[in-house]
Amino acid sequence: MLPLLLLPLLPLVSCLPCPDPRPPLLIVHPHQHPLSPPPCASLLSRSEAHDLYLLPRDSRECETREYMSAPVAWNGFGDSPVIIDRETPEGAEKRMFWVRESSAAPEGGPESVREFVERVRERWERERQAQKEEEEEGGEQQVLGPDGLWRKRREPPITLLYAQTTRTALIMVHPSVVPTLDSHLPPHLSLVSISPTPLPTAASDGPDPTEILGLLDKLEFNPLIDLITSTISVESLEKDVRYLTGEDTSSPITSRHSFTRGALHAAHYIADQLTATGASCTLEPFLPHFAPNVICTYAGTSDRASERVILSAHYDSRGSFGFTRAPGADDDASGVAHLLAVGRAIGEFGLNFDRTFYLIAFAGEEQGLLGSSAYAASLRAENASVALQVQADMLAYRKEGEPMQLGQPDKIGLPEAAWLVGNVSHLYAPELVVGFTPACCSDHQSFVEHAFPATWVFERAGSIADPKYHNSQDLSSRRGFDLNQLRSITKVTFATILEVAGFSL
Repeated sequence: MLPLLLLPLLPLVSCLPCPDPRPPLLIVHPHQHPLSPPPCASLLSRSEAHDLYLLPRDSRECETREYMSAPVAWNGFGDSPVIIDRETPEGAEKRMFWVRESSAAPEGGPESVREFVERVRERWERERQAQKEEEEEGGEQQVLGPDGLWRKRREPPITLLYAQTTRTALIMVHPSVVPTLDSHLPPHLSLVSISPTPLPTAASDGPDPTEILGLLDKLEFNPLIDLITSTISVESLEKDVRYLTGEDTSSPITSRHSFTRGALHAAHYIADQLTATGASCTLEPFLPHFAPNVICTYAGTSDRASERVILSAHYDSRGSFGFTRAPGADDDASGVAHLLAVGRAIGEFGLNFDRTFYLIAFAGEEQGLLGSSAYAASLRAENASVALQVQADMLAYRKEGEPMQLGQPDKIGLPEAAWLVGNVSHLYAPELVVGFTPACCSDHQSFVEHAFPATWVFERAGSIADPKYHNSQDLSSRRGFDLNQLRSITKVTFATILEVAGFSL
């Protein structure tokens, strides 16, 4: 007689229907498409021309026949909505980025986004094969690549999900690649990170421009604002730029890439300088191993103190392809120096604000606006009230033969906020020619994503013209670096903040 096998009793589990273990589908939805996404789709990101939605796989009850029967491509390309299947559960753990052509592509055949992804994949395949051969020969197993980018794994580090043109694409990136992804991009391409979780409902509604329109209606020249902003010094701006780039021999900084000691030193320098003006400054981490955001606050003194007005720049930098040196004079030591100049003027005049005023230097901008994305998400989670956010990024380069200029975003940003900045410029810096730029990408986009009123100031009414953009020779001691233009734009942002925040001596 065979022995009786006692088997443990397993609980009966109902699995009808079983949840699909695969990640949700993605919908790339063009702004101009006549149909709305399915009602159960959750907004992940807004870009210049497309919105990105999550669509649960078990959501057929909410998929309208009209939308699903429209011309829709699966993992395809074009002007119609695109449904993307990431296929495996591992895809849900990775980070997604928009990749955009941020400046005019170089002559002689630029590397497209598709070519960039293919180049990375080919390198991964070569080095993975080399490691496999070494292991077969009994060699020691190693992490491939000094930057930790090429770790041993079975899948490519980057996957191209969507590309409408050579200008815009959606990629999925392994977490170990994120810290150094920017150093492998050609200079004319930039990154915008995508939230791993859906944006709150408020983000779909957009900011209310009513108050800014009210400020525009009553905007007029204020002699006191003119006096305060006129104290901005070219000499002080130059000193800060040179310290942050390392052109000042007393500075230990050679790079402000988000993973360098130079970035940490810059963060402490910024915080120390603004603390001396009366601000309360903190260094706020947002992702492991990244340099922190520098958040400096001047507390409001009225019954509107809970409302925030934010002036920001990014202090991290990006060098030439494959080089560690990244002085970043124009991009964006110019913006940081402008923050420090505003702070010193606040301290010199002993200004008090009605609304609470923030000077913020973000890190992680070059890796996809990561620092500002984390900060804006935290504000939305707190249901914070933001009256206005202005980002200052690349303020000092002036192309030979062109007048001093102030560029504003042509698409991404609250139009009424740009109108306010432009009108303030005519009052306090009429020497600037104001216009719009198609350039991309900067930290104001993180605030736009979370439906806060935000805009950007830039050095040119047109595309990026700086030949040292994302280059290890981005120094202040070169032709075209115009400190007078930097001073004029600083006057404009400072005057805008004074108008919005409200102040007293």
